[in-house]
Formats: sequence, structure tokens, C-alpha cells
Amino acid sequence: MASRNTRWLGIGVLALAQLVSAAAVEANVYRLYYLGGQSNMVGGGQVDELPEETRQPVAGVMIYEGATGPDGVAPVNGRGRWEVLDPGRGGSFGPEIGFGREILKRHPNENIALLKVARGGSALDVEAAFQFGSWAHDYNEGEGPGQGINIYDHFLAAVRHATAVRDIDGDGVDDTLVPAGIVWVHGGTESGIGSEAAARRYGANLTQFMNLARAALRVDDLPVVVSVVGDSRMPEVVARLFAEDYGYEPGPDGGVWKNGPIIVAGQRAFVEEDGNAALVASEGLSYRSDAIHYDTAGLVEIGRRLAVAMAELEGR
Repeated sequence: MASRNTRWLGIGVLALAQLVSAAAVEANVYRLYYLGGQSNMVGGGQVDELPEETRQPVAGVMIYEGATGPDGVAPVNGRGRWEVLDPGRGGSFGPEIGFGREILKRHPNENIALLKVARGGSALDVEAAFQFGSWAHDYNEGEGPGQGINIYDHFLAAVRHATAVRDIDGDGVDDTLVPAGIVWVHGGTESGIGSEAAARRYGANLTQFMNLARAALRVDDLPVVVSVVGDSRMPEVVARLFAEDYGYEPGPDGGVWKNGPIIVAGQRAFVEEDGNAALVASEGLSYRSDAIHYDTAGLVEIGRRLAVAMAELEGR
């Protein structure tokens, strides 16, 4: 049986032909990872809180961050630009800093490209989306030119825009993007303010979205790493901040999320049934004062853990 690395190379040759046309003979090859999810993927990491050695741009890693918009609002966006991975590029950052640095360590002689499309508060399920938006492929709400537009459409557009760039690093040589994996940090909205019915659909919705994301990247069995939805175990803090606006209810046994165990069960079910996916622990991560969002150190660490899990899948 062929190894994962051998299969990755074979699939990659096909994928680059599909994703990048007319590539130069001596093109630079980049391993392309898609990073998606909600606010803990968007991130609020602060450069001045990083150790000095982590504040610098990461040579060999490029990132494209595709813009999104509210559900039911035109036009479809997905626009961004390729930049060197740098904690200070946008004023704040998410897990991409820890992920990019660690995955480059695992592939020291290769180039890395990150495609990030995430939206704070977003849900996989339309019923749980509220004003934050959903990733449901069959969304059909809204009116006029915005009808049916949601985050899934912005994601597809970002894939098109990002992979259409012939020279992502600006060195005058064409680059080829070979899809290598998917990273997903998500689940808080369905865990905390969505209905129990929407929470129980999370596993099926996650499976469906990952199948569609793999199809968009044109590799059917791309490795997927999923972060277990984080739980600070400080429901009293979350209740003080969010109960009035969102009807927040604490979770069982001191947990933050009322539907947290259901979401985690759905995440586990996806990983167990998928065959090329891994679940990454969120225990021990540090949080900002709202007890929901990871602080700078927490974002770097979850990114690192996700990269370690990705490399382990790649090495199978």
C-alpha cells in the first residue's frame, strides 16, 4: 500500500494542474493549508505579548486571508492578498502564527501557504447562526442580489481568488499551490447559544462541510485537524458578559457551554468515521478576560498543536 506521503505527492500533481494553470517549468511549490472557523480562528492575538523571537515575519510561509460578509448580503467577497506570515500584518492574529511556524519546522525544506477564511460567531447550522452567519452550502435566505449568499460562498470565492495568483511571493517566478490539509477551529456558537437540535446536527454538518471543502480544494481525502471546542471552565464570567444579550446558560458540571458535550461528541464522531482526521485537545489553553476567546499565548499554542496533529496525519 502506498504511504500517505507518496499518495500526497501523486494527488498533489493532479491538484496543482487543476488549481494553477500554465505553471512555469521551474515553479516554486507550496503546500497549501486551509484554515477556517469562527472567532478563535479569526483571533485577537497581540504582537506586543509575543516573545521577541516569535514577533518576526516567517520566511517560507505565505498567507492569504479572504474577506467574508453578513449572510444574505451581496456581493460575494473572498478577496485578500498574499503576504508573508507576520504577526503584525493585520494588527492581531489567530492560530496561524503557531501553526505556520510549527508546520514549517515539520517541512523545513518546503514552502508553506495558508489560506484563511473565518468569521466570528459563525455556525455550520443556519438555525444557530443568528446575526453571525452560517457555512451551510444550501443557505437560501436573504433578498434580491444577496439571496443565498453566506460564508460558504465567500470561502469558495477565496479559494478561486487565492489560487488564481500565479506568483504568490512576488519573486517573479510562478508558484504552484498543492493542497495539503484543512484546519478547523469552531463550535462555540452551536455549543453556547444555538438550540440543542442544531447542536445534535453538528457532527453531520461538520462531515458535510469537510467533504465540500475537500471538493473545493479538489483532493478527496485531504487530512483534517479539528480543535475541540474550548472550555475555560469559568461559566460565571461568561454569564456576566453574555447572558443578557444571548440568553446564555452554563454547561453541565462547571462547563461554559450548555451544548458543549454534544458538540464534542459530534466532533469525535466526524474524526472517528472520517479515516484521515484528528481531534486536537484544547485543555490547558489560556483565555482572555471574557473566558471565551484564547489570549495570545493560547492562540499560539493551539496553532502549534494543530500543526503537530497535521504532521502526524501526513506521516501516516
